[in-house]
Amino acid sequence: MRVMNMLYVGIDLHKEKVYGIVMNENGELIKKEKFENEPEEFHKFLKNMEKAIVAIESTGFATPIYDFLEENGYETKVAHPLKTRAIAEAKIKSDKIDAKILADLLRSDLLPSSYIPSKEIRKIRDMARHRAYLVRFRTRLKNKIHAELAKRWIKTKGNIFTKKGIEWLRGLEIKSVNRYLDVMELLNEKIKEISLEIKEKAKENEDAILL
Repeated sequence: MRVMNMLYVGIDLHKEKVYGIVMNENGELIKKEKFENEPEEFHKFLKNMEKAIVAIESTGFATPIYDFLEENGYETKVAHPLKTRAIAEAKIKSDKIDAKILADLLRSDLLPSSYIPSKEIRKIRDMARHRAYLVRFRTRLKNKIHAELAKRWIKTKGNIFTKKGIEWLRGLEIKSVNRYLDVMELLNEKIKEISLEIKEKAKENEDAILL
């Protein structure tokens, strides 16, 4: 439902620059500006806009901008890129999503928004992604160790990365294998550390169970 005297802001985000459009409820252009992608510049652009809803497209730069706008009291919608493009093409005959399109769709109550998880959930997801990366890296090291053994016709059975298996590997005195094992030991510590952090964070947030 639209609110009287509400302003509708479309923000076209780029790494260095931002293009902003402000419309009133009748679609009249109130403000148009290009500015640096910096917090103080957003403050200047949105100054004196007490009743405003902001729309930004979902890009790699969207999340910190979304957090900044929400923290400063602006209701913010992150446009779903595919759905927004489809609606823009059907309703406005344009497949280019820019600040004007975002503001116009927002004003017309046609903007499909993306779900933005809470900050805490996003932190847990980032930690989980980081843990997954470390695990993949560790797996690559294990594969390299197997390759080093195969080059020397050393046959193995079962899991050679148990405590006893690692002692056996160390005993082979293969420099490359020992270097890989050194890195693996550090990775094991970091994986254990981040796993505990994720567990503690998840305890604090019930929504994390859905991750």
